[in-house]
Amino acid sequence: MPAVSGFFAPVVWTGASRAALAIPASVIATTLLPIAYFTFLLLMNSKSACALGDQRPKGGWRVISNLLMIGATAAATMASVWVFINKGTPGQWGLAGLGLLFLVGIVSFIRKRGTA
Repeated sequence: MPAVSGFFAPVVWTGASRAALAIPASVIATTLLPIAYFTFLLLMNSKSACALGDQRPKGGWRVISNLLMIGATAAATMASVWVFINKGTPGQWGLAGLGLLFLVGIVSFIRKRGTA
């Protein structure tokens, strides 16, 4: 669905509405980026995940890749929080939702950690 709407966007959205779409699109992308980065971080370090399994980084490369991923995740999270804070009351609701998603993800990861 996003690909279809993106493909037809130049036809559907004309004039000033094109520029107006850039702001909501950037806000949505900025707020979802930390979720993706955090998920990748968990997948890179999960032995039982189907993504990497036994091919996950080891030794010094694992430490370096984790430090880089943690830095990227922290930067994306700070940007997301900054966007939410600057959006007033709706942003506070969004920030609460992001925190709730983070908690659900952590609890789910811990619960499924022992099962494979």
